Amino acid sequence: PIHNKRWYYDVYDACARFNCGIEGWHTESGPGVFEAALEFSGVAEMADRASLFKYAVRGVSTDHGLTPCFMAKPRQGLPGNSGHMHVSLVDADGQNLLARQGDSDQDAPWPDLAGLSDLGRHFLAGILTGLPDIMPMLAPTVNSYKRLVENFWAPVTVSWGLEHRASSIRIIAPPTAKPSATRFEVRVPGAD
Repeated sequence: PIHNKRWYYDVYDACARFNCGIEGWHTESGPGVFEAALEFSGVAEMADRASLFKYAVRGVSTDHGLTPCFMAKPRQGLPGNSGHMHVSLVDADGQNLLARQGDSDQDAPWPDLAGLSDLGRHFLAGILTGLPDIMPMLAPTVNSYKRLVENFWAPVTVSWGLEHRASSIRIIAPPTAKPSATRFEVRVPGAD
């Protein structure tokens, strides 16, 4: 962002006008790659924000003589561009339903699941079971699959792991996060 500061601020401001606030934005794993974390909201709102973000970036970039690329894998031999989704589940009172209330489960089938509630474990199992069936939505183009190769922080199997960035589902939960921040990061989707 330092070399194109005006562009960066113009994108940030345009997204704010679209009610598509950016929580964080920084350079990422390859040349010209940026990661933008959009402010979270409900599912339908987030789907709109993902599209609005790309629209705003394209519009502002045109004004600056830049051409943004949202391809999942624009260059071979370098990491691709992802479109990770963070998924949480809360009740009407805002209580995180994926998190185990109280102490961690000492009898968890795997230590990495000790911070998840029973509902959270079932929710995770449902995501993993359904993942192959929704691949056409998560990876809609031939280029999407070029990103899903080993050694570039992209998932290549139906898998899960606590803070594991090469798994299909990254679990963000205690002890590495607060119970209220417990969520699943679906790491399969590309930026396309």
